[in-house]
Amino acid sequence: MRGAAAIGALALGLSGAPAAPAGPAEAAGTPGAGVEGVWSTEPRSSGAYLEIEIAPCNGAPERRCGTIVGAHAGADPGFVGNPIITGMAPDGPGRWRDGEIIRPGSGTRYSSSLEVEGDRLKVKGCAVAGLFCGESVWVRVR
Repeated sequence: MRGAAAIGALALGLSGAPAAPAGPAEAAGTPGAGVEGVWSTEPRSSGAYLEIEIAPCNGAPERRCGTIVGAHAGADPGFVGNPIITGMAPDGPGRWRDGEIIRPGSGTRYSSSLEVEGDRLKVKGCAVAGLFCGESVWVRVR
């Protein structure tokens, strides 16, 4: 449990914010539909949270990457502009896999997958060959 809790806090401990109306998204029914846009992470116990923009990766337009675009309620503003998700490959409608999530501050990388469920994004990160995993739910901002 301790390892799973640590992974859950990785870059993920970051959405409990109220859901915002959906913004433009990829066409429904296409692999990875709806993952592009800005997402709010789960707030930490302090209330701090980040906003992440997910878009095609530079140099690999079929994959998706995420960059921190906002730091709120005490989150470190130095995180803004840093990558947090890299190399996600489509894995069917609304699903992405084989990417990494990067813990802000430490730069530690974890294998990761994403799954879009309406205006929510389930983010999973794992360490030690998948032995320790954690999940977080982010909410679409736009």
